Amino acid sequence: MNRSRFYLSFFLILVLMLVSATAEADRSTLHPVLKSKIQILETGDKMSAYRAAADLAKTNYSHPFAAKIILEIAVKPKTPEGTRLFLFRAYARQMKMLRLREEGLKALVPFLGKFGTLTDPVMEAIVMLGPKSLPYLAKGLACSNAASPKSDKEILITRQDLSASAITAVASDYPNAPEIDEIADTLLSCIECGSENAALLCARTFARVNTITPEHKKRLAAVIEDSRYSIVKAYAAQLLGMLHETDPAVEKVLEEALNSPDEAIRFAAAYALARYFTGHRKALETLKSISKSENKQLREYALGAIEKFGNK
Repeated sequence: MNRSRFYLSFFLILVLMLVSATAEADRSTLHPVLKSKIQILETGDKMSAYRAAADLAKTNYSHPFAAKIILEIAVKPKTPEGTRLFLFRAYARQMKMLRLREEGLKALVPFLGKFGTLTDPVMEAIVMLGPKSLPYLAKGLACSNAASPKSDKEILITRQDLSASAITAVASDYPNAPEIDEIADTLLSCIECGSENAALLCARTFARVNTITPEHKKRLAAVIEDSRYSIVKAYAAQLLGMLHETDPAVEKVLEEALNSPDEAIRFAAAYALARYFTGHRKALETLKSISKSENKQLREYALGAIEKFGNK
């Protein structure tokens, strides 16, 4: 028994020595700049580590071992917030330079929502890795991640809001990315059940979807009727017009929205009809009515729309 324990202990020590030797071998192949910055992160004081992390976030040198160490330090509970932010940026930069975006995304996703409050450094790093991040970010759009403020004065930032914001940023940088179409149904779900801010952001991204199905049209039309937020209803009306132009079914939904008691919805529907259904009489009449509104912003929008579409 004692001999067995001796061999087991000897084997474990051998493995640890081998792992340590491999790590040192990896470290020895680092560029001197990377090696010095990582050494500061591991042994330096907080301010020196912060500066080293900031430098790594903009360095042009890359190495798989450097990326590994940077992520390990970034996710340590005791790493200061400012240093952590730069380290996640540095990790994303390393994985981009190494052309390992997919591997980087898989490594980052488990840490989504674990750090930060108003901002999530992990989400920022995921955004840096481009359009392949969209399916991962879309998981945060689930209705279970939404919440409504208890009062008009309360500002509530949820994971859904953060995800929607990140997706909008990626879609703006890569407007023709096929991954946008891949998350079309998830975006629609966000428009249907999301917070006001998240729903609007999802609607902005949905406007970039290329493949629109009859089911998409039906669900957007339902948003005009069912959404809790007037501004989301208005944006859905705009989307229907913008995405489907002269579709008679869309025209009918927008015409029904002209009768809404909500002036913002009437304007959105009238604007879409005037723009995409040239010379639509009732739409122009609605715009003329809203041009006399007590709401200054809507009044100015309506006058601009009349000037733009009234003579077509």
